[in-house]
Amino acid sequence: MAFKVIWTRRAEMSLEEVYDRIATEDPDAADRLLEGIFETVDLLQRLPFIGARWERRGRRTPFREVLYRPYRIFYRVEEPAETVYVMRVWHGSRDEPAFPE
Repeated sequence: MAFKVIWTRRAEMSLEEVYDRIATEDPDAADRLLEGIFETVDLLQRLPFIGARWERRGRRTPFREVLYRPYRIFYRVEEPAETVYVMRVWHGSRDEPAFPE
């Protein structure tokens, strides 16, 4: 059964920032990047546990991450509800993102 994927507002905002930054220089590249990120997230419907568990400072978190190019897509799986929440899209060169504990 396919899991439902929900983009949090924070994830939508982070994706918009990524897109806008790239689109100022190359709109076609920004469109391709967006398409690739959406395709990667679509995989989570069928394979919600494909991403590695994200550890912060040596501690396990409820979050996982998948990669698309240099971007890290952070998400959380609610197994009983069969739902994946996309939490943030983050460039790999940046410091670790902050999430509520």
